[in-house]
Amino acid sequence: MNQNEGNAHEPQAGRLARSADKLLASGHITEEEASRLQAAGADGVEAVERDIRVRHATAALNEAVQEGRMTAEEADDYLRRLRSGEHSKSLRSHLQQFRRRPDPQDSAS
Repeated sequence: MNQNEGNAHEPQAGRLARSADKLLASGHITEEEASRLQAAGADGVEAVERDIRVRHATAALNEAVQEGRMTAEEADDYLRRLRSGEHSKSLRSHLQQFRRRPDPQDSAS
């Protein structure tokens, strides 16, 4: 049997588990999330990924609501979709606009 056959998430799960330390060091995931990624098998990695996506989106969407760039209802709808497992290209594109980008002035000093 080809080692790439079987669960379609197996390669991704392995990559994420191996990358957990780097993601933790860079601040992209918490210690708990790193432990969960490393412990999750191919079937459990999707739930961990979903939780990480929701955490990241929650921070960005809360900020967007506070700044008046979207309503709380819109933010709640995006989070509901993420919690249900949606991760479509269109959803990622919509969420991208609410992520805070580094200010180029910060690196120019």
